[in-house]
Amino acid sequence: MLNFCLAIKFIVMKLLVIDSKVIDEIIDYKYAIEVVEEAFKNKEIYGVELPPRQEITLDAPQRFYGSMAAYLHGYNIIGVKLITYFFENPELYGIPPLYAFVSIFDGIKGVPLAIVEGTKVTTYRTGAMGAVSSKYLAVKSPSVIGLMGAGIQGMMQLHMHLTLYPGVDRVLVYDALKDKAVSLINKFSEQYDIEFKSVDDANEVVSKSDILITATTSVKPVLDGKYLKKGVHIVSIGYINKDSRELDDNSMARASKIYVDSKDAYSSGDIRIPLEKGVIHKSKVVGELSQVIVGKVIGRENDEEITIFKSVGTAILDAAMAYKIYLKAVEEGKGRYIEL
Repeated sequence: MLNFCLAIKFIVMKLLVIDSKVIDEIIDYKYAIEVVEEAFKNKEIYGVELPPRQEITLDAPQRFYGSMAAYLHGYNIIGVKLITYFFENPELYGIPPLYAFVSIFDGIKGVPLAIVEGTKVTTYRTGAMGAVSSKYLAVKSPSVIGLMGAGIQGMMQLHMHLTLYPGVDRVLVYDALKDKAVSLINKFSEQYDIEFKSVDDANEVVSKSDILITATTSVKPVLDGKYLKKGVHIVSIGYINKDSRELDDNSMARASKIYVDSKDAYSSGDIRIPLEKGVIHKSKVVGELSQVIVGKVIGRENDEEITIFKSVGTAILDAAMAYKIYLKAVEEGKGRYIEL
């Protein structure tokens, strides 16, 4: 019997570290939308391995740690995101509530490739995902976009939607803290030749919007669905705790079709609670956005339907966005290498 000696060559790992500044330098809103749409198509065509996300909720409902991983067959890469969200950080410590990074590994050899700052990845992919949902589920020529929640993600959603719909007539903005809405409008008015209006009554946004974006941290519904305009498409990307909701029973009951970014969305309060209460039947949740994009499930059928897209975030897009950022950074010679 032959004795085999397996010689393993240990080498120093070189990882490309890509910070938030570099991310802003190498991608824009249009590119982010393209990345998300392509990633969803790749999911349906080539498949993914997507284990359940791991979460630890600490001693308050708005303090949690999460771990999300995905293997993307279409790209042959593995992406793992680690994230913490501590809602009270800004008030208590004067620091951001969200921290994250995404690690990218080669899917053939398992070699680590990069560490990408994760809050920017999350912000870009979530904003782009909302816009992609509108591309496939909203009316073809929306004239009014409504935004509820003027925080960082609300701003990103608006940038992405205005990139997709540069011809909209008006944007209505509501925030429980009016100063935030006014500040957002002042910034956007300098960049876009569109009418922006801050409103004091949330129902004004609800009743006039063709696309309604809810990007809040509220744990209770922020709108009354009885005021929803016929034909509206709702992009709900706010707080995702299983007991928290942005959308009320009226909104869910009036919806013609509901779509999600992944099966994880079924455990969010916006989906779970109305299902358990019998407000909606599970058949109203038609499927995932990726399935709409490739034609596996039906999308909007007329301009009267009310459609809802509920997003809780998916590692598929974290991995795809971080990988595409990595490729552009390598191409443009951006970022810095570290040795481990």
